[in-house]
Amino acid sequence: MTGRSWLSMTFGMVIVASALCLYLAWQFDPYGIWKEPKGRSLSIYFFERKVKLLLNERYVPTNFEGLIIGPSSSSNWSVPSLNGTRIFNESLPGGNAAEEQLLLVQALKKGHFRLGVLLLSPGMTRDHDLEDGIEKTTTSEAMASIHLVFDEVAMVLQAHHIYFSKAETAPDGQIIDYLSKRLDPQPADPDDYRIDSVDLNKYRDMVNSLRDQGAFIVYVVPPYYEPCYRLVKQQNDAYVAEMQKELPVGQLIDFGQPGFDALRNDPNNFYDCVHTTPDGSAKVVALLQKLVPQVMNR
Repeated sequence: MTGRSWLSMTFGMVIVASALCLYLAWQFDPYGIWKEPKGRSLSIYFFERKVKLLLNERYVPTNFEGLIIGPSSSSNWSVPSLNGTRIFNESLPGGNAAEEQLLLVQALKKGHFRLGVLLLSPGMTRDHDLEDGIEKTTTSEAMASIHLVFDEVAMVLQAHHIYFSKAETAPDGQIIDYLSKRLDPQPADPDDYRIDSVDLNKYRDMVNSLRDQGAFIVYVVPPYYEPCYRLVKQQNDAYVAEMQKELPVGQLIDFGQPGFDALRNDPNNFYDCVHTTPDGSAKVVALLQKLVPQVMNR
């Protein structure tokens, strides 16, 4: 084979491979960017930060009218609707207000939301680090990227009813994360409750952006496993009070209140002090579906 023939063959193979990748990206379209996203059910299996940013380009604003914004303590909550409003869960494992604002800014470019449910959790305001290159995510990654390949494989497995670890992830932003059971109460670390000024401003911007659209704002204090909660209650209450003072007015649902003792006392509801098991998450969601309409109709 001559050098020219080899170059021609190699060039041709690159073109064919590139065309195949682009075709598969369009055919699967796991982020709802290339095809009409209305009515589709798209889930998040891997690379959560990048994928959620891509889903917020068209899929979220087209199919949802309400958002849950929070850190890992709410990321595995599957909330189909609240008070008749279809909900997408924007929460990220280890997420903070700076990352969440990136998602919200993307969603607001085309979306209009009637309800914002925002977690009052120290993890949201501890630091403003941006992880996994979320701030560099571009639409081109929906045409060619390693996470696109992973999600295409996941969709094939789903279509053939082949189970894998995150196969049960819901198409509403839920992120399934199987954690080790570690119910080990520890005294509060003061650093856990510091409020980073950048995060606070980002959090305030999110609330104001939603309010400017006419969205109803509900703040939620997530449940803690009771033996853990007893050790941090004073610091947590002070944190919630400070955040309420710094943020625009909104209704509050506080799972640290006495009426939720049964939820907090059951170890089957928690992986650790702050992360709920699937059973615990289902109970939290059921309570939200009851309580959110109540605070909205006051």
